[in-house]
Amino acid sequence: HIFNSPFIIEDQQVHASTSIGISVAPTNTTDPITLIRYADIAMYQSKNQGRNQYTWFTSDLESAEESIINFENQLREAITQQQFELHFQPIVNITDDDFIGCEALLRWRHPSRGLIHPEQFMSSLDNSELLFDLTCWVIREFAQYQVEVENKTSHMPCISFNIASVIFQQKKYRDQIEKLLMDVIKHPQRVTLEVLESTLIADMKNIS
Repeated sequence: HIFNSPFIIEDQQVHASTSIGISVAPTNTTDPITLIRYADIAMYQSKNQGRNQYTWFTSDLESAEESIINFENQLREAITQQQFELHFQPIVNITDDDFIGCEALLRWRHPSRGLIHPEQFMSSLDNSELLFDLTCWVIREFAQYQVEVENKTSHMPCISFNIASVIFQQKKYRDQIEKLLMDVIKHPQRVTLEVLESTLIADMKNIS
C-alpha cells in the first residue's frame, strides 16, 4: 500500500512498484542460502505475473525454474547444432505488386517440439550472451541470402529484422554488431534495423 503513492525525490514524483517473494523456514527449508534462493524464485514469479504483488514459494515454482534452466541449455545446443532458421516474409508494393524486400523472421526447429515461434523462447534470451550470438548468426544468414537473391535476380532485396533492446543497451554488443554489419553486409543501405519504441526512450543519450 505504501508503494501505491508516489515518492517525492528532489521535487519530482517517482512511482515505483514492488514485487515480493516469500519463503518460510522450516516449512520450505532450514538452509539459509536455499531459503533466500526460494524467496528469489518467488519474487520473479511476482514480476512475471505483472508486479505489485507478493508470491509464496511452492515446490511447483522450483520445478518451473528447473524447466527454464533446462530450456536455456536447449537454446545453447540449438545454436551449436544449427536448429535455428530464417523465414523471409515478403514486403510488396500494393500499387504495382512490386517486390520491395522482406522481413527476416527467426524460427527454432526443435527436434521434438517442431517449429517454435520467437515469442516462446526470446524472453529466455534476455540479458544473455546467447541473444548476442543468435543475433550475429541472423545477420550472417540474411547477408548470405541477400547475395544469393542478387546473383539469381540482379536485385538486392531490402532486409528488415528486429534487434533486441539488450543489444542497444550494452556498448560491447553494439560495437560488435556494428562491426559485423560493416564486414558482412554487401549493401548496408538495403538493411533496416527495427527496434521497439521502449528501447529508444529507455536511455536516449546512450541509444542515439
